[in-house]
Amino acid sequence: MGLFVGFNAYRDGAQLARVVIVALGTAVAAGVFFGVAMRSTMGSLLSVGAELPPEERKRAWRAALRGPVPPDPEVHRVAVRIARRHLASATGARFVVSMVMFVLLAGSSVWLAISTERWWQWLLAAFFLAMIGVQVWNRRRWRRRVSVLVDDQTRRV
Repeated sequence: MGLFVGFNAYRDGAQLARVVIVALGTAVAAGVFFGVAMRSTMGSLLSVGAELPPEERKRAWRAALRGPVPPDPEVHRVAVRIARRHLASATGARFVVSMVMFVLLAGSSVWLAISTERWWQWLLAAFFLAMIGVQVWNRRRWRRRVSVLVDDQTRRV
């Protein structure tokens, strides 16, 4: 993000020192914002399965992400909880906010690319459109994984 802002300032004729300051300031601000957001998300995810020993917790995380369903019922239960937490973050208000944000950013990038005739704005628009695709794919992926884990859990009962 800082690179795009700095590149834009440089193309507008700003001095190199100003460009570096603007790029670094943007990078630091974005890093702090996204760091706080990731910490709140990952903090709640990492607490799932804290009651398990480290090796079993690793197996639960692997099973929640991909691969075979674990035979151990306790590891399986934690894997289901991890996958459901991921699904909740991929389908709730966070998904809606992300989609709105990426659509607005992609639209403004396309508008800037057309109005300013800067080719690199098309790269930014393509990035935001790809992020929309990632959001949709991620939601679908977690729904499938939760259904696989839950179906296997109901078959065992």
